[in-house]
Amino acid sequence: AHLVNNNSAVFKNLVKGEYIITIDYMGEEVAREVIRVERDSTFTIRTRVRSIEIKALNAKGDLVQNYTAAVYSNNKIIGKWHTESDTLRTPPLPFNNYTLVILLNNHEVWRGNINLKESSKIIVPLKLMPIIIKVKNIFGAPLSKVSVTLKNNNTWSALTDSGGRAVFNNIPFENYTLTVKIGDALTTENVEINASSTQFISVQIPVVAVIGGFPILAVHAQIFILALAILIAVIIIWKLIRGRGEIVIE
Repeated sequence: AHLVNNNSAVFKNLVKGEYIITIDYMGEEVAREVIRVERDSTFTIRTRVRSIEIKALNAKGDLVQNYTAAVYSNNKIIGKWHTESDTLRTPPLPFNNYTLVILLNNHEVWRGNINLKESSKIIVPLKLMPIIIKVKNIFGAPLSKVSVTLKNNNTWSALTDSGGRAVFNNIPFENYTLTVKIGDALTTENVEINASSTQFISVQIPVVAVIGGFPILAVHAQIFILALAILIAVIIIWKLIRGRGEIVIE
């Protein structure tokens, strides 16, 4: 018989006597029990299955949210599940040894073996660090809506907020190319994320200001100042010639 929605199986028209009940689940026998039938009866059979409850912590000890867990048995995937919260519970699995893999943005960040018979609650320490990157102009003022990217084999991107901060909740321990870009203004540098890394990274890009979404680069400001100086010099010379040596201020 097969289990129905209320997790029960019904056998009809059994004669009185002794029976062996076995329960197969996911291709494995998870229960075997001897029963004796004298009349219409209900039996509760305990099965050797459990759900895995997973909590993941980053390097600061904070709970990690929004991750995926994959469970393997003998190098074959049993299932893959995702959670938006900080706790992931799998469907019931037979008592067995499994390989548990934690993925963040489809990037493997942890792999380990678990024995479901011994424990069903797993706390996984992940090599992840929350990082805040602050982007400033040449005067040290924060720049908003700037594209910030951390890239190696994977890419992590964010935009800066009104305080010039790009927040990356959990970044795996690795080496990255940090790219900060707004318009034609571009700055890159290499950064290493590990347990001893600072949580805050400050980046200064050669921008004086942003007007209408267009960055005014330092070189633009220099050209403007030079052009303004030339214009003032031309006006002064023209005034001198016109005023026969006298500077007339109107």
